[in-house]
Amino acid sequence: GLKFIGANSKLEFLYDKPIFTTLKVKEFKQFLFKKAIKNGAKDLIGTSVTHPIVRNNKVIGVQYSGLDGSGEAFADVVVDATGVSGILASQLGLRDNKKFAKFLGSGSEFLMEKMNLSSDDYFQFYVGSKHIPHGYAWIFPTESDEAKIGVCWADQFSKKITDKSLMSFLYQFISN
Repeated sequence: GLKFIGANSKLEFLYDKPIFTTLKVKEFKQFLFKKAIKNGAKDLIGTSVTHPIVRNNKVIGVQYSGLDGSGEAFADVVVDATGVSGILASQLGLRDNKKFAKFLGSGSEFLMEKMNLSSDDYFQFYVGSKHIPHGYAWIFPTESDEAKIGVCWADQFSKKITDKSLMSFLYQFISN
């Protein structure tokens, strides 16, 4: 199920069969990394993409710089997986970071084990200033005794919050 918990009300959705799942990003990345290496990819730990390589209006690779120096890598498909910074998309003019900035948020989460979760397996969203000002919190079960618990706030409003850090809100949410 899915629960939205506000300061004064709660909304629940129940489903006959599971329709949500929580991705364990660390494990997923390790799986993809191992599969890529097995299929001929080169590992470049501690390396960042710096620029796209474009020929005939098509992205055919990237320039990179890292612990082992700089270089170029080419591929049939190039994915900008640089997260919120969107390095390649921004450099290609596909994204205006100034316009996008108003939608950015910062978040922190823990993967917590040995939890006493209810058998309901709800995905829970907590909204409203009671839980975290200008943001939301969540509890997403990953296993029967494990969950991702986190908080996020809108960056454009976080400057108004001077007395606490994002991590302090996460610890407070967990303790409550």
